[in-house]
Amino acid sequence: MRRLYNVNPRDFIELNTYILVKHENNNKKFLFEIPNGLEVIYGDDVLCDTIKGETRGSAVSYPFDLDDNALHQLRDLLGFYWPVKKIIAKLEMPKKEIDEDLPF
Repeated sequence: MRRLYNVNPRDFIELNTYILVKHENNNKKFLFEIPNGLEVIYGDDVLCDTIKGETRGSAVSYPFDLDDNALHQLRDLLGFYWPVKKIIAKLEMPKKEIDEDLPF
């Protein structure tokens, strides 16, 4: 979460990071929050917390920051469920095992 300071030095705006994710076998894009410390970019495979449980998906946008006011306006426009669910983890591709018998 980043903070932007207003003109009044005591007030600040909290920004959370979000990304759009498309699940397997579904063309619809869903909005998810990216927790602090997790780096997800376009094309990454992610594990998402959804209403139906944990689901695998693919990031179809770059991360963007929104404050609560912008998030509420976006919710009215797109109609997503409240509260916004979070990305659980970034999934890494399984590493190929190296065959030690290869001559090179």
